[in-house]
Amino acid sequence: MLYFIGSDPPVMTRRKGSFAQENVKKLEELGDKTVAVQADISDSSAGKNLVDTALKDFQTDTIDIIINNAVIVSWSTNLQDPINLASFENEYNVNVRGPQLLIQATVPHMRPGGRIVNISTIVAKVGSRYMLTYSASKGALNSLTVSLAEELGPKSLAINAMALGPVETDSYQTTDKNLLFHRLHDRRADIRAGEPWEVAEVVLFFASLMASFVNGQVLLEPKKRSRVLDDV
Repeated sequence: MLYFIGSDPPVMTRRKGSFAQENVKKLEELGDKTVAVQADISDSSAGKNLVDTALKDFQTDTIDIIINNAVIVSWSTNLQDPINLASFENEYNVNVRGPQLLIQATVPHMRPGGRIVNISTIVAKVGSRYMLTYSASKGALNSLTVSLAEELGPKSLAINAMALGPVETDSYQTTDKNLLFHRLHDRRADIRAGEPWEVAEVVLFFASLMASFVNGQVLLEPKKRSRVLDDV
């Protein structure tokens, strides 16, 4: 999912039906005007279309914050497994190209103080034989985050990433936990999956004035004997 957040956030989602509407209802209960827009971030025109839609629907010419949370995860058990090139390209399009094109389309409409938050994974740092393409693509997203900070910093725009471990989401419920924790189990300071609200709290920090001096950072989930903030 992609969220544009201003004073009134639209919800951007690839899913149809009740999922988007549930989020719209929750935001409207908080008093925010909210619009759900279906989009496929793997489409090269999606970034510009989403920005144009947000600006038109909310009758504004500025966007304050974007959060790149779209993701595709593929699994493999062996390097010699056949590679579906269409799926390989789609995974990179969603995990890397999509965020870059969305950022490119949004930055001209951001004022000083604007915030960009990319959702990444700790697997990009520690690796996993079971998620080769996914870990590589998120490693690219981390590098993109750090590299763009060099350009956006002088414009008073901040871009950071959060590298997550397992989180109790719908997709996590269908994941083979043995494969996932094989690599991550002994690297966590707290041996459990995170909750969505815990992720949201950190994203809120990145999007707030409390993080006004934080730019180009990849925040790793807490680990044993490790710094919390770590460079790529």
